[in-house]
Amino acid sequence: MSRFVGEEELELLRQVIESQVLHRGGWRSGAAQFVERFEQDFAAYTGSRYALAVNSGTSALQAALVGAGIGPGDEVIVTAGSFVASSMCVLAVNAIPVFADVDPLTFTIDPVDIAGKVTPRTRAIIPVHLFGQLCDMDPIMEVARAHELVVIEDCAQAYGCRYKGRLAGTIGQLGAFSLQQSKHITTGEGGLVITDDRAIYERASMYTNIGFTFIHDKERKGAPYSHFAVGENLRMGELAAAVGVAQLRKIEEFNAARRRLRALIEDEIRGVPGLLPAHVPPGSDPVFFFYPIRYDAGALGMSKSEFVARVKAEHGVSINAYPPVPNHLEPIYTTGIYKQGYPPGVRWHPDNPPIGPGLLPVLERALPETLLVMLTHHGDDPEMHLRTARALRETALSLTTVRR
Repeated sequence: MSRFVGEEELELLRQVIESQVLHRGGWRSGAAQFVERFEQDFAAYTGSRYALAVNSGTSALQAALVGAGIGPGDEVIVTAGSFVASSMCVLAVNAIPVFADVDPLTFTIDPVDIAGKVTPRTRAIIPVHLFGQLCDMDPIMEVARAHELVVIEDCAQAYGCRYKGRLAGTIGQLGAFSLQQSKHITTGEGGLVITDDRAIYERASMYTNIGFTFIHDKERKGAPYSHFAVGENLRMGELAAAVGVAQLRKIEEFNAARRRLRALIEDEIRGVPGLLPAHVPPGSDPVFFFYPIRYDAGALGMSKSEFVARVKAEHGVSINAYPPVPNHLEPIYTTGIYKQGYPPGVRWHPDNPPIGPGLLPVLERALPETLLVMLTHHGDDPEMHLRTARALRETALSLTTVRR
């Protein structure tokens, strides 16, 4: 693995340590600089008016919902084909997740199913740009406009990705990003929210800062030590932000490395029966987080699980499932506190949207039957992924030869 965290990060961390200011609000007579600097840099990178740095991607989603005014009893349409934070954030603000199915080619949320899930209680949509492949945003925005819904783009896996020329996170009213170590840039843990709406930004800021206003002191009159809302402490600290400043400078380098991994993989599997490269719709410009391959059991005469086992046995290569379990089949929804009367402000009742097996037939078939995922990262040795892609190719070709 190549070093993707190095001297640039160490130099900025040294500056933070020497300043003795680790907190974004400053310390004693010392002023903080890196969180605000990171926010300004990221706002400039995305072309957004406001960026808010927080302590995780999950916190970014939660803050985005609060900033958008989502609360008890509101329904939010989400995908189950993502990390569970993409739906659990809705529970965290006492709202109700409504799961929509996915497109069978891209595995991103299906705009047609979104339209069918809208009710009078629907207030928002969270499309997840899974694997760095952007959702089909034009029809999603049409549904949102028709029903006056807020769109919060989950961009945890989509730094630098574009849809018809527009950058991920800038199409809806808000974008939420993760800075966890697997992402395109990282602070170890961390997150970012972007928006052009001042009111949304202020609500999200106060929520992540225990209702405290120091972020806005330059523009507010009155006592600086004032709390205007109930909130949580989801702040990012100066050490993480210093790493973020250095990482953001390298994003084009990192994304170029990810594009090279994509080309390497596709060169190996192109034209191989049973292995279909990632489907990229016209107008989409992905920077893949992980690389998805569509598996055709009919072409190879065995199930995906049998194929994966054979690749492991013959080549010592493991192919991981991602996500391993659809959100709506996680215990929190099927047997956990959601069914026991959570969120607390919205007791479970017969009118709540159904959750359970059979709800999302396309996704429930895709994960066990058609989706293979290579867990790529810009810091990886390309030879590792070349070996994996070749193992997939050779196994598939051997099966094709046997069938002939």
